[in-house]
Amino acid sequence: MGGTVGRTLHTAPIRVGLQRLVVPLAVLALPLVAVLVYQGGLSGPFMFDDWANLPALGNFGRIDNWDAFWRYITSGTADPTGRPLALLSFLIDANDWPADPARFKYTNALLHAINGLLLLWVLWRLNRLRGLARTPAFWAAVLATALWVLHPLWVSTVLYVVQRQAMLVATWTLSGLLLYVCGRERLGVEPRKALLLMSLGVGGGTLFGVLSKGNGALLPLLTLLLETIVLTPALGQPRTRAWAMWRGLFLWLPSALLLGYLVSRIPSAQHVAADIRPFTIQERLLTESRILWDYLRLLFLPRPFTHGLFNDAYPVSTSLLQPWTTLPAVIALLALVAGIVRLRRRAPVLAFALAFFLAGHLLESTVIPLELYFEHRNYTPALLLFWPLSLWLVRVPTLDRRLKMLMAASAVGLLAIFTWLRADLWGKPVEQVRLWALMNPDSPRAQTQAAIYDNRLGDYARAARRLEAVLARNPNSTQAALTLVSARCGLGGVDAQTLDRAVHALKHDRVAKGVLFGWMEQTIQAYAAGGGCSGLDPGVLSRMLDAAAANPAFDTGGEQQDIHHLRGLLALVQGDGPGAARHFRRAVEAEPRPDAILSEAALLGSRGFPALGLELLDRGYQIWQRAQKPRLEMGYLHHLLLHKQGYWEAEFRHLRRTLQEDANAQRGP
Repeated sequence: MGGTVGRTLHTAPIRVGLQRLVVPLAVLALPLVAVLVYQGGLSGPFMFDDWANLPALGNFGRIDNWDAFWRYITSGTADPTGRPLALLSFLIDANDWPADPARFKYTNALLHAINGLLLLWVLWRLNRLRGLARTPAFWAAVLATALWVLHPLWVSTVLYVVQRQAMLVATWTLSGLLLYVCGRERLGVEPRKALLLMSLGVGGGTLFGVLSKGNGALLPLLTLLLETIVLTPALGQPRTRAWAMWRGLFLWLPSALLLGYLVSRIPSAQHVAADIRPFTIQERLLTESRILWDYLRLLFLPRPFTHGLFNDAYPVSTSLLQPWTTLPAVIALLALVAGIVRLRRRAPVLAFALAFFLAGHLLESTVIPLELYFEHRNYTPALLLFWPLSLWLVRVPTLDRRLKMLMAASAVGLLAIFTWLRADLWGKPVEQVRLWALMNPDSPRAQTQAAIYDNRLGDYARAARRLEAVLARNPNSTQAALTLVSARCGLGGVDAQTLDRAVHALKHDRVAKGVLFGWMEQTIQAYAAGGGCSGLDPGVLSRMLDAAAANPAFDTGGEQQDIHHLRGLLALVQGDGPGAARHFRRAVEAEPRPDAILSEAALLGSRGFPALGLELLDRGYQIWQRAQKPRLEMGYLHHLLLHKQGYWEAEFRHLRRTLQEDANAQRGP
């Protein structure tokens, strides 16, 4: 008897010690696993919008001093803010360009793990406020966090470098909510400190979120939903004037301004959508009702592989009955909103999680005419979707504890496997684009991307077959038409039918603006270097540019600048200096940019026309100076900064001196 008691007393401290270790081990294991499942994808290349954003790291030379730092950090063009915090985060990985994509992707994976820890902390505090004991509150938070952080839907966010912007919004949203909850708990005891903490959470989180990406502006509305649905029933409604004023200023007013902004955008969005999108705003709203249900399906019924980044073939809802799923989707969405209102008292956690999801989509899934569908748009809205499920599993009394553990482990393990499989595919770009092409047979972008890889691998015949099929269904796809021209060049020469298809697409494609410039510039350079393609001479290229110029989608200043710049390059390769100077001058007038002026003047000088280059440089400088008008956006701040540093003035002086010397030497003694 005494021996048994002794053994029991001896082993009890060991069990207690092990139990105390479980919590820190779980907290450490969660971010570790979150990073490990992405290892296979860290070796993948940069993709699509990465190339449009990350080269800013080298636009002004190596960022190794404060002047270069400020030039870079104010150079953003997305949103009026320029998203400077997102730009700042890229300096963690590189301060020049080109750079190694693996470093950026690894930082994204670490940020995803940090977001998981923040979510765990927020959910643990909320579970305690809901009355759960310490241990079940912790494990419910762990399960909900694991289901979110290991979900395969985030592969196209974490491994798509530029989507760090979306991840940072989640970071600031979670940080803001955490500070708000901590302050709200103290409101009845230390009101001043509580209001300060809540102000830092909502105000700071919103500010830093917006400086990362525009949808950071949703934090006050998300906090208002948390307060109304979850915290007020749990903590009671404070009856102080200070609280009422604070809530009106920090929660109600920003939420009302946000909703007012969305309403005010409708008229301009109608116009923009008509110019650049294959849908109207009404069609977008109808289509998004179906897309939101598709997002929810992928979140709760995940798959190892999805359509990835290619959703351009998603069918647009042209009416409530076309396609037929539109009307049920709209009715179900309205029923969901009504259900949230009815459930807010009986099931506040479920109501809040669903309300958070819908509110999180307000900016990117309503009236702003963005493209219809991207998986990364769910990254922040889905943060709390698994909270009700985890609470139910922890609290349901009818299930055996071991069965609960098995269910939780199975769900988490399955998600981890799916994420590992999908991340591994992102590390194999050829297999990736071919699988996406297989899964997206009606997507011109998916098929064209696969054809681009076929061209790189020298399989021009396969690329041509793939693109012929795309153009048979989508004759207006400029990317497919120009890639087919490249494939035909690889096969020996371009035929008249292929050229006619390219001309037709350039004339009618409403989203071709980002495709033409790079392809045409490379083609002109290849021709100038003697590596041209049979059937693709300056006359044909000029015909293509004529088609683009006739397309209303190319009617903005930036696109007109590109077309005139390309016409100038064509004139240069034919030795027509005055013609090139004339087109370059029109390019400057279409959109005066100092980098473009310098580049075009230098081109004229390098091709034997320094006097024309000097004339363009002086004329362009005058146009650029007159075009600068005060405006409330980062671009104007960037202009003021560079003017204060004398950056562009020094660049103009240096090039003017060089061109003048070359012109003098050309004239002779």
